[in-house]
Amino acid sequence: MPALAVPPPKATEVSARTAAIVAAHAGLEGPLLPILHAVQAEYGFVPREALPVIAEGLNLSRAEVHGVMTFYHDFRTEPAGRSGSGMSGEVSSTMHPSSAIRSAARRHSAATSGST
Repeated sequence: MPALAVPPPKATEVSARTAAIVAAHAGLEGPLLPILHAVQAEYGFVPREALPVIAEGLNLSRAEVHGVMTFYHDFRTEPAGRSGSGMSGEVSSTMHPSSAIRSAARRHSAATSGST
């Protein structure tokens, strides 16, 4: 039985909920990271509709918020896929015997590097 797709949140819902999250964290020193974490906890990712709400609430530019969000690899800009693997692409990792396992996994999977 195929998994049911979760519909994306509506922009008005994202804006309202993000505004509430910003208000709840406004008193913190350096609230941007806690706000981004809270938004991601709410949706599983940080919707693009949340960025202008966060920027306005913290008196930052959208570019500043986007820059912080994309700098930290903990934040997702889209919902996570159904599955994923944690294989490293570092040079030292490719020299390890596990590289043969990685190659075999890629051959037997439809997923490409960076996808889920």
